[in-house]
Amino acid sequence: LQKSLSHLSNSTFRKAALVKQASAQDKRHAVIHTTWKLELIERQRSFMQSLWKEQEEELKSAETEMEFFRQLVCDRGLPALQDDQQYLEAIFAEELDDLDVANEQYRQFTTHARKRVVPFANSSDTELSPDELVADHDSSDSHSDGGSDDLVYGANE
Repeated sequence: LQKSLSHLSNSTFRKAALVKQASAQDKRHAVIHTTWKLELIERQRSFMQSLWKEQEEELKSAETEMEFFRQLVCDRGLPALQDDQQYLEAIFAEELDDLDVANEQYRQFTTHARKRVVPFANSSDTELSPDELVADHDSSDSHSDGGSDDLVYGANE
């Protein structure tokens, strides 16, 4: 694969690298989004348990009040929240694996870009703008490093 990448023009290679960069960012945002969903569920569960404990002694009169607060704060009951949490934790693990693969692919592209002496976003997340990356100074040149490193395609490969 490295040989195939070496035959791409700088412009096409930069565009491929931008795709990998965007993919890694998409996975990163999915992980962050799922993390906040899990945090919401945990906070709702904690609130509902706390509310239940506070109202336990006055159960008969408090049931109506507790239901009012539950509906005000949470749109679902505790069993549904626990189901959601288990489901999201499973998705979260998959998203973390996807993020690891995307980050490794992006790292390999940046390593290859350095070998080609192609300007590219560095590993400290200080990124060039897409316009800077796509600007092709030598669009007809392609460089070969003869390397045999293969890009990572998936966690199970």
